[in-house]
Amino acid sequence: MQGYLKSVAWFRRRDRWFVDERRRRGEVRCIICRKAGTNRSLELHHLDYERASQDAHGKWVAGEEHGDLVAAHPRCHEWIHRVLDRDEAASSAADRREANIRVIRALRAKFSTALNLVANDEL
Repeated sequence: MQGYLKSVAWFRRRDRWFVDERRRRGEVRCIICRKAGTNRSLELHHLDYERASQDAHGKWVAGEEHGDLVAAHPRCHEWIHRVLDRDEAASSAADRREANIRVIRALRAKFSTALNLVANDEL
């Protein structure tokens, strides 16, 4: 998928996703830390790549639906990939989407717990 992530089709899809998300929610937030961001400060993470494909001429086609993508700050995005690569529970998931959902839920819970500790001055 590296070729796809460098394609014109992907960059157009990415730009469209941010416009659509702002229309839907008013602002774009990181899937992990929930802080607001923009198309310049956030990256998009694929829950799966099933709808990204190539046509008969080898040209990339961005067929992702809105819900196939989530925004994340670069560091949060890196955490998703690190856990996906190393976590046994994620690797035992039925498919990539389910693995991503498990990882995102776990990271959100850890992030939320850490914020509560800071807020309660327990660190």
